[in-house]
Amino acid sequence: MRTIVVFGATGNLGAYIALHMKNQGYDVIAVGHRKSDNNFFVGRGMSYYSVDIKDKRSFEKLPKENIYAVAHFA
Repeated sequence: MRTIVVFGATGNLGAYIALHMKNQGYDVIAVGHRKSDNNFFVGRGMSYYSVDIKDKRSFEKLPKENIYAVAHFA
């Protein structure tokens, strides 16, 4: 399965994109600034990571292999 990382997933546009890509059969990794997704993404079979895009150390927690695409809506 192809994996897509969606930055800005906790925003209006990013959330809909993440859901759409999941419905299209992609494995979605949702990334947002909020500390918790309140099970919105996890409850729909997606991984969620809290990342501060202004802090490059924050990116270290993200998977780095087998990523098909990155969608940036942050």
